[in-house]
Amino acid sequence: MVKVLVSEIFTSLQGEAKYTGNVTTFIRLRGCPFKCTYCDERRSKTQGEEMDIEDIMIEVHRRKNKYVCITGGEPLMQYDELLPLVYELNSFGYVVTIETSGMIPLPIDGYRRSHSFVMDVKCPCSGMEHKNFYENLERLHVQDEVKFVIRNRADIEFAKEVLDKYPTKASVIYSPVDNDVEAMKLIQRALIKKEIKGRIGLQIHKILNIK
Repeated sequence: MVKVLVSEIFTSLQGEAKYTGNVTTFIRLRGCPFKCTYCDERRSKTQGEEMDIEDIMIEVHRRKNKYVCITGGEPLMQYDELLPLVYELNSFGYVVTIETSGMIPLPIDGYRRSHSFVMDVKCPCSGMEHKNFYENLERLHVQDEVKFVIRNRADIEFAKEVLDKYPTKASVIYSPVDNDVEAMKLIQRALIKKEIKGRIGLQIHKILNIK
C-alpha cells in the first residue's frame, strides 16, 4: 500500500499564485534537504507521519474544498508516491497544485497534466541559488507558474538573466520577501520599465497572519 509522509493537513486561504484567495485544502508533506534563509516551514523537515492515500482522501473529502495544494517541505522528494494521490484527487474533480523548490528535477511530461506546478527559482537572497535545476524551466507547461522571491536589486538582475537564458511556457511571479515594501517597489519599477516580464505576487496569508 502506498504511503506518503505528511506533516499536516489543514484548510486555509491560498496565499499566492493563480488560485490566490480561494479556500484550499493544504497537504503539507514532510522532508526538505534545503536551507533557504527565509524558510518559514522548518517543522515540516522532521515532523509528520506516514499516511495511506485512503486516509488522506478522507481528510480532503471532509473539508469539502475544491482546491487542493500539495506543499512542503519538498513534495518532489515523494513524487512517485504522490502520483497515485494526485490521480485520485483529479478523479474527484479537485483542482490540484504542487508547490516545489525548483531544486529537484521535474518529470518530463509529453502530455498536458491534470495538475499544475508552482515552482520556485531560488534567487541569491535565498542562499540556495547554487542548487537550482534550471532545466526545470523548459519542463513547465502553460498551466504552471514559476516564482522568484525577491529581496534586492541583485535578485531582480538574477531573475532577468535566468529567464533570458532559460525561456519557459509558465507564468512568472515575483514575490517580495515577507511582503517587504522596498522589495515590492523594486519589483514594481522593474515591471513598469519592462526590465522583467510577469507580475508581482504578494503573500496574503502573511498579510493576514494565517497559515
